[in-house]
Amino acid sequence: MRLSYLQNHYDLEEVKDGYRFLTDNNVEYYLTFIEYPVVGEFLATKIYMFNIDRTSPKVGQKDVRLVNTILYVLHHFFEKNDDAIITISDISDNRQAARKRLFDSWFNTYNDGRLEKLDGKFVIEDSPVFVSLLYSAENFNHRNLVKAFQTLIDNNFYC
Repeated sequence: MRLSYLQNHYDLEEVKDGYRFLTDNNVEYYLTFIEYPVVGEFLATKIYMFNIDRTSPKVGQKDVRLVNTILYVLHHFFEKNDDAIITISDISDNRQAARKRLFDSWFNTYNDGRLEKLDGKFVIEDSPVFVSLLYSAENFNHRNLVKAFQTLIDNNFYC
């Protein structure tokens, strides 16, 4: 990942399971890591669901510091952990394809080869749900992670 985002991000407050921050436009965000239930009995790597929650209405246009803050948090997660992250695009407003394209763009722009990403899709009530698994390219448990991720997709993410 290109490291420019390490310097130009919002100040973070540690909260239960993650971080909270406020943008220049007073929009509040929570970035959380929730441990996913055991996916396979032989999976040594923990998997966390990474959530980006906005608790106040979005104001304004593109915010580079918002992107930088999210990338900063992900960067530090993978510096400290050999674990994996799952992202699931919110379907509540039918903008999940746009969210997936945005996340893919961030990944393609900032990944320096240290991370691998697998993508998947399943359908709930006629709505496509886009999911991704992020993990270190050096993860010793790669094959089992891929199998566990596919099992989750096959079961619409019900363990």
